[in-house]
Amino acid sequence: MLRIHASALRLVITIVILVSACVGTRSNSFSLTLNTTNDSGVAGKVVLTDAGAGKTKVEMSISGQPAGVDPATHIHNGTCAEISGVAYRLGHVTEGQSATTLKVALDSLLTGKYLILVHPDTARLFEDVACGDLPAR
Repeated sequence: MLRIHASALRLVITIVILVSACVGTRSNSFSLTLNTTNDSGVAGKVVLTDAGAGKTKVEMSISGQPAGVDPATHIHNGTCAEISGVAYRLGHVTEGQSATTLKVALDSLLTGKYLILVHPDTARLFEDVACGDLPAR
């Protein structure tokens, strides 16, 4: 009888530990699709990853841009429907790829108040070719 109780107790403790580890846990990364704007044909994918110490790594892959053109990218305030000023500058896209580490926590970006915008190049920052809203968690 004591063996059954000890086994049951171990099982309950294991379940409690597993549930505690899962409750409230948030993913340490988030993927986002960049949708074509203004019939540009440019689209892409962004992965934002918690880099620790209040930093976020932003990795971007873009396709459809003209050969030899490296788009400029930013995180803007607002949504793709209502674009506002630049909040964070991202690294330039070279050969369709970009990686930037920002000094801002991932949770601070996932508030529903930001978007990622792709501009045709650094000379045309008032135009956009792809956009994706960063949702609230």
